Amino acid sequence: MPTYQTRSITYHPHGCLEKTFTIHCLPWVSCAPLLNEIRVAASERKIISHAEALPDARDPIAHHAIAVGADGRVIACGRLMPDGHVERIAVLPHEHQGLIRTALVEALLDLAR
Repeated sequence: MPTYQTRSITYHPHGCLEKTFTIHCLPWVSCAPLLNEIRVAASERKIISHAEALPDARDPIAHHAIAVGADGRVIACGRLMPDGHVERIAVLPHEHQGLIRTALVEALLDLAR
């Protein structure tokens, strides 16, 4: 079982305070319902496959990150496997979609270091 570092990073794209999002790095047990929700939503929008939306035996051993928009909705997720691979990145359509994806991957890779 990995040691978890729970952390939060808030982003203000282009200095615009009302358009923030926060990345939270959490263990599976703390975020499983949120991850399931975002994965299903991403699968319905064909952002990820149906198989990627389903929880699997590797989820409990991975580090997970979620992005939460300023309105409190989860808008992205991803996981970091013990071998350092980043998987299951899903970002719902958003004004700052590319920045959110980059921030999510960077937060997960920071955990790997």
